[in-house]
Amino acid sequence: HADRDRASGSRMRRNRLGRPRGRWSMRNGGRSAIRPERPRGYRTRVSPRHVPSSVTELARVGLFAELPGEILGKLADRMRREEVASGTVVIREGEPGDRFYVLLSGVAGVSQTSIGDRRILRAGEFFGEVALAMHISRTATVTAMTPCVVASCDATTFDELVRPFFADDGEPGSG
Repeated sequence: HADRDRASGSRMRRNRLGRPRGRWSMRNGGRSAIRPERPRGYRTRVSPRHVPSSVTELARVGLFAELPGEILGKLADRMRREEVASGTVVIREGEPGDRFYVLLSGVAGVSQTSIGDRRILRAGEFFGEVALAMHISRTATVTAMTPCVVASCDATTFDELVRPFFADDGEPGSG
């Protein structure tokens, strides 16, 4: 198997099935580690517009822990997963409330103009339910303090799948 890569002319290593494994690095006379083949322009990090949340991620959230798998699956399909950079305002006090959020990872700060910093949100906590449940504008600003991952759903999904949790619970979050 002394095949050569057409583009670079370097020798190809093959696995035990005879498939190309990677390209020998020509640094150090070919003695260095194998570099995996990647097409030119290949990007390892992709930011699609809509990435659904996973059932596993949502099952770790206390609010959804007791949900049956079928409903949790529906919720996961409808929730949009987003990476949020540190310092980014996720929701702003006074703006219309159109989404409910769950913090999947990271730390976010909650503040209100009248009283300043109010509390810290950690992974597994939620926010934005006050505006949706009461049909009012946002009651607080939530800002990512570290890089965060949030999952959010629209008002229709909130009303159908999430709102029933707040009928018995007297502990609303922020927003």
